[in-house]
Amino acid sequence: MSKSTIFLLISLCFIGGVASASFFNVRFGYWIIPAIFFLGLSFIWRPKFSLALAICFLSFFLGLWRYSLAQIDPGPKNIQFYTNQEIEFEGIVSRCPDVRKDKVLLTLDEIKIDNKPVKGKVLIFAPLYPLYRYGDVLKIKGKIQMPQNFSGFNYRRYLSRFGIYAICFYPKIHLISRGKGNIVLRAVFFLRDKSREKILSALSEPQASFLSALLLGLKKEFPDELKYQFSRTGTAHLTAISGMHISIIICVLAAMLTKVFSVSRRKIIWFIIPVVGIFVILVGAPASAIRAALMGFVFIFGQYLGRPHQSFNALIFAAALMLLANPLLLSADIGFQLSFLAIAGIIFFERKFFRFLSFIPNFRFFSLRDLLSVTLSAQIFTLPLVLLYFNVFPWIAPLANILVVPVLPLIMIFGFIFLAFSFVPLLNSIFAWLVWVPLTYVLLIVKALANLPYFEIKISPFALIPIYSGLILLAYLWKRKESIKLLD
Repeated sequence: MSKSTIFLLISLCFIGGVASASFFNVRFGYWIIPAIFFLGLSFIWRPKFSLALAICFLSFFLGLWRYSLAQIDPGPKNIQFYTNQEIEFEGIVSRCPDVRKDKVLLTLDEIKIDNKPVKGKVLIFAPLYPLYRYGDVLKIKGKIQMPQNFSGFNYRRYLSRFGIYAICFYPKIHLISRGKGNIVLRAVFFLRDKSREKILSALSEPQASFLSALLLGLKKEFPDELKYQFSRTGTAHLTAISGMHISIIICVLAAMLTKVFSVSRRKIIWFIIPVVGIFVILVGAPASAIRAALMGFVFIFGQYLGRPHQSFNALIFAAALMLLANPLLLSADIGFQLSFLAIAGIIFFERKFFRFLSFIPNFRFFSLRDLLSVTLSAQIFTLPLVLLYFNVFPWIAPLANILVVPVLPLIMIFGFIFLAFSFVPLLNSIFAWLVWVPLTYVLLIVKALANLPYFEIKISPFALIPIYSGLILLAYLWKRKESIKLLD
């Protein structure tokens, strides 16, 4: 057994431990006796493997232990202890305010009650005005509550991934001070707010909301009707900062650098990392975008350095590191699940789709076939999870993506140029018009295809095991077949 295989198994065992605790409520005691039994059996029959097996069991238990550490103890030192009570507390706005149509959501951290620190964050529902910003220190007086689940959606678990364990509706708010928090994040949120203002002033709706979601990650301002249309057509990934989104950016940049500017594949990563880093900063550097960028770098590590097998190992290791930092992601963050599966699909099937789509030209200045291969291979792996969560089969998705994904680079290129020259009146108008054209094209295509009939399909969570096992087996057989051809 090679070192890379052992390393992969250790990472998988850790993820398995987190998954067992997340989905099946498994505890240490359930596995201690089986672990001792299998270790003893391994030592008797295969002594050489007993050490590797012991390390795998240790990694599995580490996953169980890390998940248990993430659970908050509802005592006086935690915010949950004060739910359903009218209290007064202080806190700092630790995230960019989430502005909705009729309200704003403020995440308060570093909570103090009677000048004593309390663990856990509070989500405040407040009016749109007065305006509050990241880094504001607020005094809150009101009744805090436990988040309530609704319509089959586990809202409590969803908020727990951010460390939020209580909510407060329209309390009395008093501004104590401003300018606290991280100075870099304050600058990032200021830049994003200014960019949003430029987009809203230069473009009409719904083009402005679409571009804000695409470039700045401001999906919450997206009209509900448009969200429905993008969801129906399987193009919702265009409006969310996900692993597939970052991978498309990387794919386009890599193709341009290698085919237009003749940069070697081993050097392009030094050009792509800062570009993707700037993009993540522009969207406000949320945890979802950082995770997507990390997984995107895993993609380029394997695909563009010619080591897809090592790329999958790196993806597993990246997922294990993310779960080590926050084990609640696995069960509470759909975005994490979709980003991981999207990158896995690209690693397994991107080259296969590239050969299958040989009839589509790959222009020197525009890698159309590369772009479509990345998109379709990602959707193959994310489709089962989409069916599980949304019960909708987007059969029109392949056609929709073929029609709209090729213009995505144009939107992003013209959009970034528009923001860069937004302070120059003439250039501002020119690039606003140039980005308006592809935006309108995408919106018209999505609206037309969304009117077609669709199918509702409900699948069991247990069905995911054979589905993904089959997809991985198919990828393995294809790879083995190609290896045999190379030997012949």
